[in-house]
Amino acid sequence: MDHINNAIYLRRRSKIVLPLGANDAEPLPLYYVASVVKNVEALGYGFTQDLITACRALSLEQLVSLYQELIVDLKKLKGAHREFKPMYPNFPAQVMEMSRAELYINAIVHYWTDGKLFPATEAKERFPLLDYPDLKPIDLGTRDDFEKIFGQLATANTSLSEQDKEDVTWFAATYRNAIGALLPDAIPQKENIAFVAGLLIQHTDDATTFVETYCKTATDVLRLAVAMSGGDVSLATNTKFRTFSRPERRVFLGLLQRIGQVTEDMLRHKGRWIRLGEKLHVGEFGKRYPDPAKSFDILRNDVPFTTFNGHVEKALAAKKVQTALARLTTRPGDLARRLDHLLRLDASDQPEVLAAFGQVA
Repeated sequence: MDHINNAIYLRRRSKIVLPLGANDAEPLPLYYVASVVKNVEALGYGFTQDLITACRALSLEQLVSLYQELIVDLKKLKGAHREFKPMYPNFPAQVMEMSRAELYINAIVHYWTDGKLFPATEAKERFPLLDYPDLKPIDLGTRDDFEKIFGQLATANTSLSEQDKEDVTWFAATYRNAIGALLPDAIPQKENIAFVAGLLIQHTDDATTFVETYCKTATDVLRLAVAMSGGDVSLATNTKFRTFSRPERRVFLGLLQRIGQVTEDMLRHKGRWIRLGEKLHVGEFGKRYPDPAKSFDILRNDVPFTTFNGHVEKALAAKKVQTALARLTTRPGDLARRLDHLLRLDASDQPEVLAAFGQVA
């Protein structure tokens, strides 16, 4: 049961994972499991046949522990307003009679196969042993299925809710270095990248290996610093950066060094980067991370720097089509916007310009 949180699994999938059964003898008497299922029914839930069968492989101690945890989790799901009146409040000292247990379990199994297709009123008539006929099934889950929750949350196309963030945080804090096996290939939402990457830095020993997969630009790194400072990762408002530990500072600068040529991107948020640089103590790591050190120097001291568009404009002004084309092919969108200008500069260059555009379009 290590690395399994049934509270999350139940809320997200209406499933639970059971511990390895410690009952090596005969299956657990049916009246124990039936009593648990009957009590759970009072909260509007029922066990599927697979879960009932798996529960009988548990020891009585395991079943009691499972029941106690499950009731706590289900109460949270239903809310404090839902009064819990179990049929057997003193379980396991108080249990269902064997003859009734068999009838009840049969009713539950048939309910899932037939009764769920009927309205609650009709189901009540067809399954009179059920006091709460409009039930939600709890099924038997697996570790693999549970672990997929992390990747599905991380790859959401919308910003994570507070509940989503709590669940993602649980995975990162619990799995720690083993979280690498659960990480998706890509995270489409920039704000979610910042949040997940911040957790990886907090809870793994080799965070850069994981984080560099998602932080592709200097602005991604900036969002990461903002997220770890509790700020607005959309960058709509300014953030007061917290003090970062030495290992965290190395991660930030290491990411910038790996990305390379970050100055232009950093200039888009110049003020924020200057403030962040004060927290990163860039000069302390200048020899180890020379490229970001140079970029911070340009930002702080207003060192002249020619941007991508500046180089293109200069080449176009000098009618150096080949020079401009070499740069623009690295950015297909900019090439498309400049295509008409390039074609009008020199008719002899038109075939090459069109061929280059065709390759990147």
